[in-house]
Amino acid sequence: AFSYDPRREAAGGSAFAADGAQVRKEIQSFLARESLLTLVAKRSLPCESADGGSGGLGEGLADASKTVTILYTSDTGHAEECAKAVARQCRNGGYANSAVRCSTLDAFDIGAIGSEPLIVFCVATAGKGEFPGNGRGFWEKLNARASEFDGKLADTKYAMFGLGDSHYWGKGTEDSRINFAKPARDLDEVLEK
Repeated sequence: AFSYDPRREAAGGSAFAADGAQVRKEIQSFLARESLLTLVAKRSLPCESADGGSGGLGEGLADASKTVTILYTSDTGHAEECAKAVARQCRNGGYANSAVRCSTLDAFDIGAIGSEPLIVFCVATAGKGEFPGNGRGFWEKLNARASEFDGKLADTKYAMFGLGDSHYWGKGTEDSRINFAKPARDLDEVLEK
């Protein structure tokens, strides 16, 4: 497990710290390296020209539309921690604070999904491959309106982070294969249509 303390970040360290030796090496390396979103932001946001001026009013207006929406669902808080870490990386990478939105899946208006320029999903797994409590409403609404979105989300850019515990059902078992990160895989499948 990880603990989050913003005071550590203010002191120059990482706000996230491993609580125990059981934390997998892959998770630690994910948190330690620079987020891909930071790299994308640095490459896609214009820098100032050599004369110190910006690229012009038109360019500035185009940049105003660059936003990222980070949506999470979590019972234990791990997906929320990951979502907040992604939000921080986006802000550090050049996105304006007001252009980075972070909230639960259930708080998001499902009708706006097609108009979002970039969505990052941090989806934990609950029970037997189910959505956690603060994402079930979103999942039910999305399924109820799936035909409305069929073929209309092709231009929506998104990233999917699926969180789960492969040991929960027994690593290598059939149940583990089926249920591990199932909500993220199911959501990805619906968005791909």
